[in-house]
Amino acid sequence: MLFVEVFVFTIALFTVTVAQTTPLNGRDESSNPTPTRPFTVEAFESPYPSGQGFTGLILTAEGGNFILNATKPRNPTVLFVNGLGRCYLDVRNPESQRVFIDPSDGHLGYSIPGRSDPPGAVVVNFLHLGRGTTAFTQGPGFTSDPPGVFVWNGSENSGWFACPLSGSGYKIFKQTTAYGPPSLISCTFVEFAAIDYSGPSPVIGQY
Repeated sequence: MLFVEVFVFTIALFTVTVAQTTPLNGRDESSNPTPTRPFTVEAFESPYPSGQGFTGLILTAEGGNFILNATKPRNPTVLFVNGLGRCYLDVRNPESQRVFIDPSDGHLGYSIPGRSDPPGAVVVNFLHLGRGTTAFTQGPGFTSDPPGVFVWNGSENSGWFACPLSGSGYKIFKQTTAYGPPSLISCTFVEFAAIDYSGPSPVIGQY
């Protein structure tokens, strides 16, 4: 008998129903989370179409942080979110590279084996809604085939802040009433489009 669990979420006054899907491989979820519905992430800055503004910039995992870049990386940064709202990188041992919000400044980061997570790192409240949701149906370039969305539900809005680095690229932050980077004056508000990923899993041994 087939059981389907349905979760109902409301985003931007729209109600979206998400069904549990079949794991992509046979790893034992009791000891290690199994990737389901993996995705890559691209930025969307309203009202710009792909190739203008921040729209189309690619989210990459670099040194424990998440960076927006225009250059496509050799290995795509692939994530997945489980039913408990925990987010992981699609690596050989996902539990060793879980995604978190650093409460000291609000940046989006991930665990690196052998290195401690920041004190109080927030590892829950992540949400991935798959392709065909309403989040980007009105966005230029996404009207005919809207992607999904990747958000963190622990703040007052669904977007993220892309803050310029001294070299190239933009580091990703969330801002809430409790914490946030010292200044967002030079940062840009973006949404995250979740693009379905169907390549090899795990993508890489470790980011």
